[in-house]
Amino acid sequence: MSRAKGKGEESNYEKYLRFKAPQIGFSSWAEKKWVWVPQGEDGFVAGEVFAESGDKYKVRLTTGDELELKKDQTHPMNPPKFDGADDMSELSHLNEPSVFHNLKRRYENDLIYTYSGLFCVVVNPYKRIPIYEKDIIDIYRGKRRNEVCPHVYAVSDEAYRYMLGDRQNQSMLITGESGAGKTENTKKVIQYIAAIAGRAGGQQGSGGATLEAQLLECNPILESFGNAKTNKNDNSSRFGKFIKLQFNSGGQIYGANIVSYLLEKSRVVWQLKGERTFHIFYQLLSGTTGDQKKSLMIRSPDTFAYLCNSGVMTVDGVSDAEEFKHTIAAMQICGFSNSDLDQTWRLVSGILHLSCLPFKASFGDAAVLEDKSELENVATLFGVDATKLEAALLRPRIKAGHEIVQTQLDVGKATHSRDALSKAIYGRMFLWIVKKINATLTQSREAHFIGVLDIAGFEIFVKNSFEQLCINYTNERLQQFFNHHMFKLEQEEYMREKINWTFIDFGIDSQETIDLLDKKPAGILPLLDEETVFPKGSDESFLNKLHGAQGKNPKYTKPRMAGKPTFCVIHYAGSVEYDVTDWLEKNKDPLQDDLETVMKNSTMELLQELFSGEYSNKVDDGKGASKDDKGAAIKSKAAAFGASNRKKGATFITVGFQYKEQLSSLMDTLQQTHPHFVRCIIPNHKKRPGLLETPIVLEQLRCNGVLEGIRISRKGFPNRQVYAEFVKRYYILVTGLTRTVADPKGATQTILDGLKLDPEQYRFGLTKIFFRAGQLAGIEEAREKKIGQLIIAIQSASRGFLARRLYYKLAGHSGAAKIIVRNVRAYLDFKTWPWWTLFVKARPLLKRRNFEKEMEEKDKTIVDMTKSLKVESEGRKKAEEGLKNLESRAEELKNLLSEEKERAAELQDQKDKLDKLKAEADKKLKELEEELEDETSQRKDLADLKRKLELKADELQEQLDDENKLRIELESQKRKNDMEIDELKGTVEKQNDSITKLERHKQTIEKEISELRELLTDEGEAVQTLEKQKRGLMGEIEELREIQDDLNKKLDVAGKAQKKIEHELRETQQKYDDEKAAKEAVEQAKKRVESEMDELKINLEQKNKSISDYEKLKKKLEGDLSEAREHLEDAEEAKANIEKAKKKVENELEETKELLEEEQEKATTAQKGKEKAEFELSALKKQLEEALAKIAALEKIRKELEARVSELETELEDERTAKANLEKLKKKLEGDIASASGKLDEVGSNKAAFEKAKKKLDDDLKAVRQTAEDEKVAREAAERNVKRLETELGELKSAVASGSSSAAIAEKQNKGLQAELQQLRDQIDEESAARSKAEKAKKDAQRELEELQERLDEEEEAKVDLENARRKLESDFAELKIKSVLKQKKRIRLLAMPRSWRRISRH
Repeated sequence: MSRAKGKGEESNYEKYLRFKAPQIGFSSWAEKKWVWVPQGEDGFVAGEVFAESGDKYKVRLTTGDELELKKDQTHPMNPPKFDGADDMSELSHLNEPSVFHNLKRRYENDLIYTYSGLFCVVVNPYKRIPIYEKDIIDIYRGKRRNEVCPHVYAVSDEAYRYMLGDRQNQSMLITGESGAGKTENTKKVIQYIAAIAGRAGGQQGSGGATLEAQLLECNPILESFGNAKTNKNDNSSRFGKFIKLQFNSGGQIYGANIVSYLLEKSRVVWQLKGERTFHIFYQLLSGTTGDQKKSLMIRSPDTFAYLCNSGVMTVDGVSDAEEFKHTIAAMQICGFSNSDLDQTWRLVSGILHLSCLPFKASFGDAAVLEDKSELENVATLFGVDATKLEAALLRPRIKAGHEIVQTQLDVGKATHSRDALSKAIYGRMFLWIVKKINATLTQSREAHFIGVLDIAGFEIFVKNSFEQLCINYTNERLQQFFNHHMFKLEQEEYMREKINWTFIDFGIDSQETIDLLDKKPAGILPLLDEETVFPKGSDESFLNKLHGAQGKNPKYTKPRMAGKPTFCVIHYAGSVEYDVTDWLEKNKDPLQDDLETVMKNSTMELLQELFSGEYSNKVDDGKGASKDDKGAAIKSKAAAFGASNRKKGATFITVGFQYKEQLSSLMDTLQQTHPHFVRCIIPNHKKRPGLLETPIVLEQLRCNGVLEGIRISRKGFPNRQVYAEFVKRYYILVTGLTRTVADPKGATQTILDGLKLDPEQYRFGLTKIFFRAGQLAGIEEAREKKIGQLIIAIQSASRGFLARRLYYKLAGHSGAAKIIVRNVRAYLDFKTWPWWTLFVKARPLLKRRNFEKEMEEKDKTIVDMTKSLKVESEGRKKAEEGLKNLESRAEELKNLLSEEKERAAELQDQKDKLDKLKAEADKKLKELEEELEDETSQRKDLADLKRKLELKADELQEQLDDENKLRIELESQKRKNDMEIDELKGTVEKQNDSITKLERHKQTIEKEISELRELLTDEGEAVQTLEKQKRGLMGEIEELREIQDDLNKKLDVAGKAQKKIEHELRETQQKYDDEKAAKEAVEQAKKRVESEMDELKINLEQKNKSISDYEKLKKKLEGDLSEAREHLEDAEEAKANIEKAKKKVENELEETKELLEEEQEKATTAQKGKEKAEFELSALKKQLEEALAKIAALEKIRKELEARVSELETELEDERTAKANLEKLKKKLEGDIASASGKLDEVGSNKAAFEKAKKKLDDDLKAVRQTAEDEKVAREAAERNVKRLETELGELKSAVASGSSSAAIAEKQNKGLQAELQQLRDQIDEESAARSKAEKAKKDAQRELEELQERLDEEEEAKVDLENARRKLESDFAELKIKSVLKQKKRIRLLAMPRSWRRISRH
């Protein structure tokens, strides 16, 4: 409350909100031509044009300097009338220096609020100004914007009144740089609306606190967790928010809802020098005491790495301990339990302790923890296992192909992983706090709402990154929204005034930039999302794609220096160069899966909740995800930018996509509201009150869209005035024109013709005159010149009059002095004269009466009384005639009144009929609403059931298709395997037969050899022949040996293949049985789905039937409404007749009043004459008494007539009331019918939406199938690569198996393999050097080489086993070879024997 003002003391409203224009001489300004001249850092300086030649001015600045400039380098100056204007759109010259000058004049007078058309511009005062007290709120309550001085309260009240009057949702867009005062003005808006729309005594909220108190206390919570000290602002909001203030149908606050945007999570782990992280960290360290400090392990702030890297721990004038108490109290008011508070403080403290983890490099640059005490503290605070947390931080597991591989991080990567965990915990905790506040404030039903958007304005820094792109993208959309809205109002104004003007859609100006930012497929954000999900995407590849896709876009430019990781976008506020470093990481917002798993397994309920799907940017695609609508929505969004919906695993939503969806939702909400715009401005970066620096302010006006709005205004007719006001101000420009005229439009035309203005520079509307920019200033200059001339003439006449009056006065004084001197001298001479003395003494004794003079006076009095009597008689006759006329008029009024009463009775009957119709309509509408609610609930249940069944059917169909494909592949593979097995079995049987034959042959040869050895002594002659045959047979034996080796190899391979095929056959048989069972289950589920779909079709037919019934009822209600409208038209005609009668009576009453006033004046004159001649004119006295009696009778009649008129006015008021009631009834019936029609339309639209959703699901199913085919192709390609590698490994195995028989040879070949591996590594290193940005590909190649090395090691182990098997086979083969040779020798001997010997030997 502001203090009471003493006598003569200005109120705060007059002192801090009303501009006091200084007195300036008209002629001193109007006789000269003034312009604004650009002047370096000072911005603009005023100058007087003292010479003009061609297109150049010679200007004398206020500093004394003289310059010669081109005309287009200067800007015209507005007349002094416009100094300190409340609305800058009324300035005649709309240019940058004029706008800045107006703001400066007001700011110097502590006026921080100024209008600029639809904008309310607020300049941060950097000091406390008493303009927010209760008495100020009372001044603005219920006032129109043009009735009071500029203030954010006026904008808020306007939004509130529009909401109540138009029944339309409102929005207030508050933007500006950090430190401009956005958050403070948002609080003032909420404070004002809570004051004017709060319930008496307050609405009871949760926890016993009133809703108004909770609404005001949610700001301290958001400031503690979302605000921080920056170099520009000690309490800077590091997030955007949209607060919906919900109202019931009575206009009282019913609830609220908060949506947050782009929290600056990176501030948790890093800040610039001189800045701080979020307030809550310092509040917790300063505000906790005793046991709480021990349980939370609180230490000094300079011991935590996240807090001490900026060098600032405190804020001047702020007690963190007191703020912590306030934060706790606010959280308790907003419904946070003690358990919620305790878990929140544990998370905040745990984040601080995370920053102290001492990572150091170990062997091979692997990161290890030097001391695990801090790790234990973090694990205790978070309720997690310390060992698992350490493993997740240092040795996370990642997915490589189809395998899970554990990796070892170095110190840099471990630190990055730790910071990512800190940011994820804090960001999700902030979202949980907002959700908790919404649970306390939000109501499910709302009549209307006022949305307050507090978001950062356009930003252009030295280094602009991903965050600036998102903020500037938002401001581009908001500026386009403003342009559309502004010119929509302009177009409506021009159409109302019937002005011929071509509409210009200035929203197109920013559409090209918006398309560059978000249009698929080549927009910046879609390309960033595509590159983010691409496995080998990088910042460089993203930039190259962007240059290729948008290189020819006029709103896009490449960097001048080649190799610079930047690009430039031309926004409405200027060109901004963006640096793409780390954009992919920022867009992913990555977090190790192991860390998420550890957090999910925490014993703290809050931490478990934070790492559930609701707060994660990852989407679980497993079973059951379809049951969650939100999860389904996120999956559909993920599919929109190319993320695959796999049955297992997870995909993620990018930050850019999330923000784009949030912004689209916000813009949809704003499109349905009536917007109000507030732009906050920083006057200087020194935080000094009263200082307005030109470059800083103009840059913000440009970025905030204020100058853009002025630029758009200049295209139309920004200056406009009502005809009557224009004539009152400028009538002096035309001779003979008066201030008030009967035809102000014609007078305006006369003034403009006299000024000889170009007709293209103005337009005549129905009620207003419209001017283009700059024209009104010319008219104002002409007016001021004219006033200057008139003032000079008045001054000269006044001075002449005063001089003459002084002369006459002095001349009179001179004459009087002479007379006084003469009389004094005469008196001195008479003073001593004796006769004079005698005369002086005798004069008082003389008595004399002047009878002649008295008679003349009496005669004169008689003549005057005679004249007055004559006049009085004439007046009496006129009064009698007027009385007769009034009596006849009274009879007419009586008759008219009776007729109006009859009409009123008829209207009352019609009203009763309409009441009955209304009651019937209300009853029918109530029944319809109940039926519609039932139908809606049934449709909702059916839609839910249908959606679930369709999702289930899609899943089953997908599984069935996959199983059918797999079954077909397995059957074909089985047939191939059976054929190969049959072939191998035949080959094995042939091999076995040949082996048995050889064995038998071997035994026969052995017998023959033994027999031949006995006969050898007797067969000397045949020895030489046999030796020759032996050499021939030895060649054959060598060939047989080679055949035997081949057969042995084939036998080994066939054995292995047989075992493998038998194993695959068993697995195939098992899979086939499982597939068969699954197929039967799918068929059963499909039958169930078909039966449910039939039921849904039946229900839909029923709904269509009910819709047709609703259509019939709607037509019937429309007929009733037309009848009601006819009755209302009759009532309106009756009302018009009554109004005419009333006006006629009022005119006659005015005439009667004038007559009565004349009679009263005459009676007063007669009364005075009567008193003077009472003793002489008794006859006249009687006549006067009769006249007075008649006057009294007339007075009585006048009062009766006034009473009758008042009765008529009362009856007319009753008729108006009845008409108003009928109007209300009409509107209500129209609203009810419109509501019923809307509901019917909604039923129809729901049906259409149902069909669209079904089509969309079919399209999604096709897309999923196409994705599965693509994955299958990729999998086959991968299998071919695997087979190629296996072939190479097989060749290496065969080389090792065939070429080595000893450990030395194996070692040699092992070295050869190592050399080949080294060559591969060298090739990979060369490729890495050639591709500077392909680090990930290099790591993948190294990982594959390591796997190859492991496989080679396994092959080395298998080589020994193969060598042993080979040796065993060689020994077996040697024995078999010896036996075969013996058999061959025996056969040869037998062949060489005579037949008789053979016969003997056989016996």
